[in-house]
Amino acid sequence: MPKITATSPATVRYATSLFQVALDRSVLREIDKDMRLLASVLTDELGEALLDPRWSASAKLEAVKKSMAANLHSLTLDFFEVLASRERIQLLPAIAEAFASLMDKHDNVLRGVLESAKEVDSSALLEIEDTLSKKMSKKVSLTVNVNPELLGGVCVTLGGIRYDGSATGMLQRLRAQLDMVEI
Repeated sequence: MPKITATSPATVRYATSLFQVALDRSVLREIDKDMRLLASVLTDELGEALLDPRWSASAKLEAVKKSMAANLHSLTLDFFEVLASRERIQLLPAIAEAFASLMDKHDNVLRGVLESAKEVDSSALLEIEDTLSKKMSKKVSLTVNVNPELLGGVCVTLGGIRYDGSATGMLQRLRAQLDMVEI
């Protein structure tokens, strides 16, 4: 079975429908919180059980109600019932991801990755995010990955574009320029 992504048509339809209903009912933040909780839970034993094809849809629904009903908004529970009745619970991880993308778009947030040769302290990260936010005219939120191969500097990937300010990147660009010079 192919991997279901946040951009698959069914996933986008379900996420968009949930987003629109939550927006119309003015409960967008609560549903966002629920979807983030569900996304994190899907990595533990409950998540494995929810994605296990041997469990019936009603058993999966009962497991969620027993373990999480007190923490979820009624709209989220209703949405989960719709997924269960249509045998679409396996879409939940991708729906949560697509919902997060819709929230980012709604909140004018651009998520990205900052790679650095060493750990970046929180004040430097905030400064980088603030600078990029001003340049991009969006709130930039970065996840930090340490990559010792960079030697120094940073690389930032935003919106599918990589901005390479690393020492390794500079050396590679210099090497390419030198390769083009005829001696």
